[in-house]
Amino acid sequence: MQSPGVWLPELDEKKELISSMEKLGVEYLDIGFPSANKRAFNNIKSLVSHISNCQLKIKPCCAGRTHIEDIKPIISLSEIMGRPIEPLLFIAVSPIRQLVEKWDLAHIISISRTTLEFSLSQGLTPTLVIEDATRALPSTLSSMYDLAIELGLNRIVLCDTVGQSTPAGVREIVSWSVAYFEQRDYQIGFDWHGHNDRGLALINSMEAILAGCDRIHGTALGIGERTGNAAIDQIIVNLFLQGYTQWDVSKLKNYVELSATYFKQTIPDNYPVFGANVFKTASGVHAAAIRKSKLLENPMLCDLIYSSVPASAFSRENEIEINYMSGKANVINWLEQSDVLITSELVDNILKFASQRHRPLTDDEIYSVIEGVN
Repeated sequence: MQSPGVWLPELDEKKELISSMEKLGVEYLDIGFPSANKRAFNNIKSLVSHISNCQLKIKPCCAGRTHIEDIKPIISLSEIMGRPIEPLLFIAVSPIRQLVEKWDLAHIISISRTTLEFSLSQGLTPTLVIEDATRALPSTLSSMYDLAIELGLNRIVLCDTVGQSTPAGVREIVSWSVAYFEQRDYQIGFDWHGHNDRGLALINSMEAILAGCDRIHGTALGIGERTGNAAIDQIIVNLFLQGYTQWDVSKLKNYVELSATYFKQTIPDNYPVFGANVFKTASGVHAAAIRKSKLLENPMLCDLIYSSVPASAFSRENEIEINYMSGKANVINWLEQSDVLITSELVDNILKFASQRHRPLTDDEIYSVIEGVN
């Protein structure tokens, strides 16, 4: 994990997360950077064996620089796996990175060519990861694309490495890149790898899909370097709501909660879909509408009356609380669910009690009012 301060899960926890992603329907997984150190290689080796032994469908990938020494561990892991593992070979190409690294375009092309050719010669199918692509010159991208065509590559990753792109910028770079290959009658797949420095990682990922990317990168809860990446759970939620049904979204809650537990992260109460407060209301008007929809015995109505996201699809449900903003519908709903006899006096007393508090009432507080009335 590149995020400072995030706990690195234990090996068995990583395996459980992989199995959770498998059940969810995630297709590809970057399982690490095997050339980083011996510990990283051994951990990845164990994860590869887990995927192979459990006959999981998820396809592992490994990150590497455009160095031949980074390819060799991936070759070894592929032999353990019994099938080639996709190398994700990255190199930065923006003017600012060229300046700092003291590279020129000729050097970038040369080391990329050498590493990609070696990878291909070993029976692997490398993907060229163009780091900082969104700050690169079009002429630089053209040279990288020409290299991809020359070597017969299948896939390129466009990286918004510092999260500087706007949705309009994403549309421009992706559509321009897709057109570049179409004009040369060459078929290639595009990945999008976004960061969240400007809070745009999710919408940029959705724009990348519309513009022509067919594989999108994301991380659990958006955990990543600096402000993080696009949250894979939020990407899946939005694609599901747009009609993509290849994921079992009922398993998404488990994946999010496992991720939060094993990375030792707290899910914010207002985190989309899976935060504690997302499907709660204490407003009297909202509660009345939700209760009316429940009485119609149509679960979809109840899901959508005050939310664009159907709670039940994601193993959640609407909750009605009682606070200083509540009305009779809130109290009646609670009393019905708790199998308590409803009287006007009791409803009024609970509302009066709630109006004097600064937060929602607990069950114990409501029962204390009930006992006082009785």
